Amino acid sequence: MKLLTVSAEVVNHYQKLLRAKGQYFLGIGYSNGMAGYLPSARQIAEGGYEPHGSAYYFYLDVPFAPQAEHLFTEALFRLSEEHNND
Repeated sequence: MKLLTVSAEVVNHYQKLLRAKGQYFLGIGYSNGMAGYLPSARQIAEGGYEPHGSAYYFYLDVPFAPQAEHLFTEALFRLSEEHNND
């Protein structure tokens, strides 16, 4: 079993993306601290608490950029490929 730990609250959207690519992980959020929410691109575009309002409470200088989902998923897929046979 592969574990994916992230120091954020990761929305379910990312698990669906991984499964669509045939990648299965046990995701564990809030690992090694809590840096805030990790919203999807859709959530960032829609606005609201997770992508914009929560930044203040997690001491983030700015809300999430629209490319945050792309950067995170690219890193996930790269890690997945590196550990494909583990």
